[in-house]
Amino acid sequence: MSYVKGADKLARKFRAIPKQVMDEVNKAVDVAAKDLIRTATILHPGAGDTRSAMTAEKVDGGVMVNFGPKSKVTEGDSGPRPFVNPALKATMKRRKNRMKRAVSRGVKKVLTGV
Repeated sequence: MSYVKGADKLARKFRAIPKQVMDEVNKAVDVAAKDLIRTATILHPGAGDTRSAMTAEKVDGGVMVNFGPKSKVTEGDSGPRPFVNPALKATMKRRKNRMKRAVSRGVKKVLTGV
């Protein structure tokens, strides 16, 4: 059996990657949720309390986007969602790339020690 110098140190770093990546991804999810709310607010056809009631709330394991108490009236039961779907589509590329960068940033932090 051969010995590889520094293998134990590298193994410790690899074990630390999932936690660091999840921390970075959670931060990115918070930013993405706020960005989604901002875009949906702009696209919302109503005004007043329905628009201002949109929030991004932290829950266990992530962030829940709440489109307000009257969003069901605005969206309909199963019909088109006039401001949610366009907001999701408009922010999809940004959200996806933000998550990719968060994963890369988490791995780099662990491996470089920064």
